[in-house]
Amino acid sequence: MMPKSSSPLLSWTVYTILLIVRVIIAPFLPGYIHPDEFFQGGQELWFGCDSTPPWEFQPQHALRSVLPPIAMTWMPLRLYSWIFRRSLMSLSGQEVLVIPRMACAVASILLVDVTIWKVTRQCETMHSERNRGVPLSVLLLASAWPSILMLSRPFSNTMETFCVVALFGIVIHECLQLDTPKQPSSPLFDTVFAIRVGIICALGIFTRFTFAFFVAPILLFLLYTMVHQRSHRSRPLLYSLLWMFLSFAATSSLIIIMDTKYYQGMLDQQKESWTLDLASFKVPFSSLEVVLTPLNALHYNSQISNLKDHGLHPRWTHALVNMFVLYGPLTLVAYFSFFEIPLNTSTFPKQPPKESTLKLVSQTTIVFGLAALSAAPHQEPRFLLPMVTCLAIVGNSLLKGARVWRYFLLLWIIFNVALLTLYGLLHQAGVVYSTLAIGSSMASRTPSLWIYWRTYMPPTFLTRRSHQSFDETVCNKGNRILDLKGSSMQTLLQILESELQCDASAMSDLNTPIASSLQMVIPHLIEKDLVPAGWQQLDLLGSAYDCSFVTDFGPHLTTEDFPSIDMTSSNRSLSGYFRLGVYEVSCKRKK
Repeated sequence: MMPKSSSPLLSWTVYTILLIVRVIIAPFLPGYIHPDEFFQGGQELWFGCDSTPPWEFQPQHALRSVLPPIAMTWMPLRLYSWIFRRSLMSLSGQEVLVIPRMACAVASILLVDVTIWKVTRQCETMHSERNRGVPLSVLLLASAWPSILMLSRPFSNTMETFCVVALFGIVIHECLQLDTPKQPSSPLFDTVFAIRVGIICALGIFTRFTFAFFVAPILLFLLYTMVHQRSHRSRPLLYSLLWMFLSFAATSSLIIIMDTKYYQGMLDQQKESWTLDLASFKVPFSSLEVVLTPLNALHYNSQISNLKDHGLHPRWTHALVNMFVLYGPLTLVAYFSFFEIPLNTSTFPKQPPKESTLKLVSQTTIVFGLAALSAAPHQEPRFLLPMVTCLAIVGNSLLKGARVWRYFLLLWIIFNVALLTLYGLLHQAGVVYSTLAIGSSMASRTPSLWIYWRTYMPPTFLTRRSHQSFDETVCNKGNRILDLKGSSMQTLLQILESELQCDASAMSDLNTPIASSLQMVIPHLIEKDLVPAGWQQLDLLGSAYDCSFVTDFGPHLTTEDFPSIDMTSSNRSLSGYFRLGVYEVSCKRKK
């Protein structure tokens, strides 16, 4: 990743290693970034081992189009099951976890990496030996931890990024063709181009309505170029706009029909029990109104009373916190570029017109997207994922030949290794390990209730087991998973009381059989919030329950619930804190 003197061989070697990490290693990493990677990606919706679809996909809400989970989860798994002659519903939790991730990783390379490569090369005016290597913008993109981790997971933000980058790429490529020699056989802004723009806009807006915030500057740049160009190779403006509108309307109509049928089918099936035939969308409209998921999502998110349930943040969180969480030192480079602060040598050559245009469009996209998203009080880092391409382009523009390159490179490597370790290996990783174990090594402990307390939402599809019979489901119906999230101790005790029902007669003497037990899954870090009783045996505040340690999973880091670590304790090492413990809770016998 050297901007000046590195050889093409070195850049290709670095890039190849980064691609291997993204496609082969990242899909297997246990880190749990955010529940939406499972619950909005279709895995829990279609393959979960319970009867409750995620709330966004329930008919009374209908906030999410079924298009993204079909594209990122269902289609890759369908292809995988067809290749290996497997029934779709016989796939194990590990397969449902990894296959969509690999598909997203490959798609990110073909859509994001290739696009940024093309537009970067298109803007270069000099063809030197260095240009045969991998562009710096591509290396910045490929080495960013959001590209390695988040673009390889079925977030709705991932597909939004694909759509933003696809539109960015074709618009920039077409507009910059105005400065190239005439090619009568390749007219600009032709019908095919207009149809592509309309289709991408429809796919993006039905993926996430925030897509409009990121592409508004891109579309304005396109409109400005179409109005002011004088090339005889270009189609008339109204002609191109008409085809864009028609293709957008046609694609949107198909998605609306698919969503409406999907939610109508869910309503019909909920009259009995929740099941879903993934291969069929042959449900009539019946009395259901037309479902417009972008409008539903926009209406829901425009009400602060709704956003309170997901957490409210200061308006500056995106600009001063989330940008740095995702992009670290590259954020500072982008902010410097807004004020034209030179990072290069004193000569600081004037940029070629094409490169200057590309940089300006990227900067405008960053500013407009950041400002629009900051208007909402609910702000999460993943919302900024579509900016990754624009940030890499701006970084490429400012860092080539920069004096601070060596310092930036050092910070960039440390930052991305640290965040990749945090979110890829540590963050809530015990939840993934434990749910996989429920469906495999710990399946013999069923039927049982598994209570998750002070963890991220446990994805039940991970409890699916490999099965020899390819026509049978692999969910163990004896398992129940109850998510208590960050509930209080009082709520936990109420659940224990209702599930175990330890009455006085059951605890009267030793000869009475012990009541059925359940499994409680909690981070070791919060044990001292229960009782300072050591780590092999918990007493649960002296209540009527026995709580014995079974096993633990890790590494596991709970950043959302992080009490102080008591280093003076002699009964565990520091590594023992970063585990997710499983405890068997049963009624206590009275002597």
